[in-house]
Amino acid sequence: MPTIADVYRALNAMAEEKVVEKYAVCGGTAALFYAETLRTYDIDIFVLMEQRGLLVDIGSIYRWARHRGYKVHQEHLLIHTVPVQIIDAGAGLELDAVRTANFLDYDGVSVPVVKPEYLALLYAKAGGRHRMTRALDLLENGSINENLLGQIAEKHNLEAVWRKIQREREK
Repeated sequence: MPTIADVYRALNAMAEEKVVEKYAVCGGTAALFYAETLRTYDIDIFVLMEQRGLLVDIGSIYRWARHRGYKVHQEHLLIHTVPVQIIDAGAGLELDAVRTANFLDYDGVSVPVVKPEYLALLYAKAGGRHRMTRALDLLENGSINENLLGQIAEKHNLEAVWRKIQREREK
C-alpha cells in the first residue's frame, strides 16, 4: 500500500522531470512539519511553472498525472489516493516562499516545505479565524523566527498583516 512518502516521491519526480520548475508543500500539511495544527485532508503545493505571457498553463501537470495513472477529482490530483492541490505560486510572497523552502525529511524523502514564517503570513493574509489559529500555533510553538518574519513582511509590504498576528497573540 502506498504511503505519504510515496506521494512526496511522486512530487519530487514531477520536479525532476521538469514538469514544474520547483514546488513546495504549503498549507496545513506544511504546518504539520513545524507544529501540531488543525487537521487537513489534502496536500497543498505551490508550484513554479514556465509562464507564457500572462497565462500559466498547468496542462503539463495533468498530462504527467494521467500518464502515471493518477486521477483528477474536483481541484485535486489523486496521487496514490491522496488529494494534492496544485497552486501556481505566481509572484510575491508565494513565489518567495517556494524559492526559499526548507528541505525536510519525511520517512527518508527530502520534501521542500514552505518556511513557517511564510506560512504564518500566508495564513494571516488569507484571513479567517481558522487560518489565524494556524499562524498563532506556529508562532506559539517556537517554530518562527520573528525577526525573519518581520523582514519578510517588510519585503512584501505585509507589515499590517504581521501587526495583526501580533495583536491576536496578545489577546
